[in-house]
Amino acid sequence: MVFPADFPSCLQRFSTAAERLRAADDALADHDPAELSAAQLDWLSTEFGRALAAAETPAEVAGAHPNVVAAVLTNTRTQLADSASFWDTAAAQLQVDGEALEAVREVASSGRVDTEPLELPVAPYAEYRPWLELDPEAGRLSLVLPDPSSAWSVDAGFDTFRITPHAQPPELRDAPSRVALVQPTARVTATHAASGTKHRLGVVAEDFPVLFFGPDCRPLPDQHRITTAEVFVLAPTRTKFSAEGAAVEVADELRFTTWPEWSLFELRDLAAAEIETLTIALDHPASFTTRQVRVSTPQDPHSRLSEWRSADNAIADVRGTDGGRIYGSSPRLVLPVDPAPEWSVELYYVDPLGERELVEQLLELAEFQGQELALFADAYEDAWVGRYEIDVLRNETLVDRRTFNMAEGFDLHVTYNGAQFRHPDQAADANAYTKAYYSQRKAAEKYIDVPFDKTQSVPRDAETAMFQISNAVDYCLDVVVVPKALKYSLDLRGEQPDWDTHPGTIPQGSLARNGELKVRFPVAIGGSAALLLTHEVSRKVKVIQLKRRRHGRVFTVGNSAIQHAFPEAHANLVATLAWHPASAAQTWSELADSFGSELEFEKAWEAHATPDVQLATLLRLNESEFELSGRIVGDSLRLSGNAMGRRLTGFLWPVTRPDIAPWRVEFSAQLATRVPEELQEAGPLAVDVVEAQPGYQAKAPNRPSMRAFIVAQDGYFDDGQGDELAYKLSGTNPRATIAKHEQPALWRHLFALRNLGPAATRPMAGVLRKTIDADPRHMLEALGRSNVRSGDQPALAIAHGLANYDFHSNGERVAEFRALPWIRVVEQLNDLVDGHADWDDATDFIRTAGGEVLLELLRGGEDTGTADTQQVMKEVLTAAKANNTQQALEALYDVAAARRVADTSALRHGWAEILRRRKKFIDVSGFAEFREEMMKQEANVLGEEIRAHLHLLRRFAHTAGKRQKNQWAWVPYLSAMAAHITRAGAAELKGRVSYYVPLKPEHLTTWAELAQLAPTLTIYDVVREEARQLVRANGPVLGL
Repeated sequence: MVFPADFPSCLQRFSTAAERLRAADDALADHDPAELSAAQLDWLSTEFGRALAAAETPAEVAGAHPNVVAAVLTNTRTQLADSASFWDTAAAQLQVDGEALEAVREVASSGRVDTEPLELPVAPYAEYRPWLELDPEAGRLSLVLPDPSSAWSVDAGFDTFRITPHAQPPELRDAPSRVALVQPTARVTATHAASGTKHRLGVVAEDFPVLFFGPDCRPLPDQHRITTAEVFVLAPTRTKFSAEGAAVEVADELRFTTWPEWSLFELRDLAAAEIETLTIALDHPASFTTRQVRVSTPQDPHSRLSEWRSADNAIADVRGTDGGRIYGSSPRLVLPVDPAPEWSVELYYVDPLGERELVEQLLELAEFQGQELALFADAYEDAWVGRYEIDVLRNETLVDRRTFNMAEGFDLHVTYNGAQFRHPDQAADANAYTKAYYSQRKAAEKYIDVPFDKTQSVPRDAETAMFQISNAVDYCLDVVVVPKALKYSLDLRGEQPDWDTHPGTIPQGSLARNGELKVRFPVAIGGSAALLLTHEVSRKVKVIQLKRRRHGRVFTVGNSAIQHAFPEAHANLVATLAWHPASAAQTWSELADSFGSELEFEKAWEAHATPDVQLATLLRLNESEFELSGRIVGDSLRLSGNAMGRRLTGFLWPVTRPDIAPWRVEFSAQLATRVPEELQEAGPLAVDVVEAQPGYQAKAPNRPSMRAFIVAQDGYFDDGQGDELAYKLSGTNPRATIAKHEQPALWRHLFALRNLGPAATRPMAGVLRKTIDADPRHMLEALGRSNVRSGDQPALAIAHGLANYDFHSNGERVAEFRALPWIRVVEQLNDLVDGHADWDDATDFIRTAGGEVLLELLRGGEDTGTADTQQVMKEVLTAAKANNTQQALEALYDVAAARRVADTSALRHGWAEILRRRKKFIDVSGFAEFREEMMKQEANVLGEEIRAHLHLLRRFAHTAGKRQKNQWAWVPYLSAMAAHITRAGAAELKGRVSYYVPLKPEHLTTWAELAQLAPTLTIYDVVREEARQLVRANGPVLGL
């Protein structure tokens, strides 16, 4: 047996050291300590050493834990140097001597003590290894994928998707892809498509939902030991921190925007507080206990992980084309204090084409263990310039790699016209930033060729500027100037939050109800900040104070405060940021002569009316919603409707290629604009119109919004790359069908059009229907190979009628890439019935990815999950009576649950999704009609077990869903009914009986909206019904 990676976590749930050691000793009773990893052995040594040091009688502690003693001495063997004494090494590891060390000797003497050095296996470094990266201010945890030129498959628990290659702007051409993790998960598996290599990353600990990050915003390499004085802790809101004999103060707490009910805690000065053990606990631990985490320093004798130190060497306000920092002096590496292996470091220069050239090897590094090692020696005549990869080798095995941008001695000076940073122009007259300039502060001591000798400016409408530097041997580096700039982020419905820069226009109706506005300053400000909301008609101004976060670098306010500022007034609102650069005390000392009294100053300070206040207009919230249509006349697009005399900006997409960036156009006072040349005779256009205002820039949507409309036009979009998909989607050839290799791109197009409804897909309806009719199974496979995320796929498949089809195979299937377990499970269920699957492989996959219940259904069983559903209902109703929905969410959402698409964990996760989004179900269109249709169709349901299960769901809906605001209570019933009807009807197409009829398009549209909000429960119901109905129509699959 090999111990799981979370072995220390399993022990840290115990509150006392005695309990932890007792549990460890029991776990080790039947196992060789060499099965433990180095980190696990180190944790045991630390725990046991502290217990010995604290004990009045160390012999009793050692004698009670003989298996732990054996593990500790095994750890001694792994760090035994040739010239070191075995017991001296053990004493250093345990940090004990005298009586305590003698107690360990006494226990060890009862059996043979092996004192020969032991080398534990080390996992080699994996090429293209991804990593996790935290954005504290944005409240986002991203998976960073280092090879954007290749496709990636990402399995993030209940969220699975594919990332396809995409073009990057020149200033980010080498930057890795970043994908936000939209919900907590225990682990992420990323598969590099080109090499097939799988990379598994732990995210949230399985025994307790927490993740530790260092100051570099990367997860701590050892999640059981904090080795930094400052740490970010990602954990559920209301998590508490404590320590024995020391006070633990949370320096800051930020709401983690992308994970509801989670927060990011910042802990500082842990070393100064002399904390040895940090205890973490939840206020309402429905399914979790407390956890103890060791706090130590990087010089800890059990720290065996390399540590990179580079933050203080970075040049301000510049980046490389990979998005990484540029260093003017050498970053440093601290090798582990581990005398057993031989360490070496290799430095490679990476040229602009990506070719590596070995430039230096650092050998025999034993003397640098535990000390800082400068990677780029200052002893050479030529300056270190370029992008370099640093390989760290342990006994000639590559174990770590980092990339650094170097410009030795280069010193760039960026100024802001007397200010500390750039910010949007206060008047917003030109939709631009305040000015920024850059120049070389002084020439580097070693030769570096810089393409300018005078001060340069960054264009006011640009965020960056770029130039190239090189050294005497033509090693070059592209330098991207990124001036410090104020940024803001506003949470919008259906969009991931992101930082914006220039003043923008946003429809008031698009604000997320429970979201917030965040303002990020590039440097901490000492004073307060407020949002000045100006009513454009009455010119009234309301001042909304912002909450100070991140020590004055971030300020926040809820969207609700903005929406309620002028609840009855129908007009546009202008949001202006006002801030005091310095604290009130400092400002009073400077401006005291300008005020009659300190009280007068305080009133002016609170109203942001003192002379020190700085202003920046952030955005304009447009109240207008336009009812417009359009037509193309010649090369002009003309709008019809009431624009209320407003200036308009439009965004245009070709309907036959809607997954690309839109074209921006400006409409004249006559509501006309010239169609861009690329879009003339390019087929129907999707048009999104927003109000324009001088000095503001409407943010381009990622895809057509629900406000968009379709303008008819002949032709199709031609990108000049010979892409035939756009031609086929134009409907020009009514006999055309979409080729199989084009179908993943087809799903990407359909996803981009999902907000437009049937009008957008009407011209392509014929070719879509023919393609699905020809091979619905391959269309399902293509959906799994597309880059549409798993949470969006069920709704997309339902909306386009795929749910009404069967998925039998016409023969043996070979798909080059399957990203989604639920689709693969559906395929294998059908292949088992058809006899086209390898028996052992198919049943093993169904059991692993789907759940044992699916095999039971294939045998003819009738497991409806009623018992599990009743338990969920009980928990939900209990929490509702206590007016504590959060309690039910914490109980239902198990972050470490096995990710099977049709088992109990999927059911509970699906209900958690419904509860979390319960308010959104009120806006689902056609809800009442769909509910009426499902209740009418319930009479057609066959089977007593499933009828009883549906009755249970309907009774719950009648009880909990009487009020319209509780419309969510009907979703489990409607999901189960729709899945039953569609899969039963589809199974009959090639089965022995015919009884059901497909759902109508209008009902599929409503079901798709429900599936968009509750994808996990939709998949759970569809997959279970697929197995049940295949057996009903074709008979049991025996012998499973």
